[in-house]
Amino acid sequence: MSKLILFLADGTTMDVSLRRERTTIGRRPDNDVCLPNLAVSGEHAAVVTILADSFLEDLGSTNGTLVNGKPIAKHFLRDGDHIDIGRHVLVYCVDDNAVLAADLVQAAVRATAGVTGNQPEAKPRSEVLEALTAAGGDVKAKDVNGSTPLLWAVQTGCAPSAVAALLKAGADPNAKSKGGATPLMFAEMFGRTEIADVLRKAGAGK
Repeated sequence: MSKLILFLADGTTMDVSLRRERTTIGRRPDNDVCLPNLAVSGEHAAVVTILADSFLEDLGSTNGTLVNGKPIAKHFLRDGDHIDIGRHVLVYCVDDNAVLAADLVQAAVRATAGVTGNQPEAKPRSEVLEALTAAGGDVKAKDVNGSTPLLWAVQTGCAPSAVAALLKAGADPNAKSKGGATPLMFAEMFGRTEIADVLRKAGAGK
């Protein structure tokens, strides 16, 4: 069972088990995770868990929700994702018994205290995936989270052209994540209609 680890200002942590289908996060006390800070909206974000997969959704908050330093609307959570809500930091873990590495704990504590560092800008996701394809990378390989390049492309909102390039290179349109979700399921959940059309043309869902 997956969980969120909430880092508190005093350096301690609190585990939030994601046993429910929907876990809400916000400033109001009726949320599953209450963050009493004016930078946090009353209903700020929610984590939706389907089978063994979890998705983070910003609920139209005033100050937004960041994952690994980037603003998101909807995001497929991966092990170790760093979530910023107001001045609060949470880390997503796929294993309920997980213990974070010391360097990740230190980084989270620094962020909670408002200390940040400059992060190198990532190359655009579509370019990375297209480069992988052009270089003859293994488009069917799975990472430690059971995700293929195609699943990753759909989950993170890459351009339809990147998805098409991966499919052309032999990516399986029906490959399943560790939790059993397919690329088409992710595309439909996030409302990525163009990507869903590309997947269907490649045989997804058949």
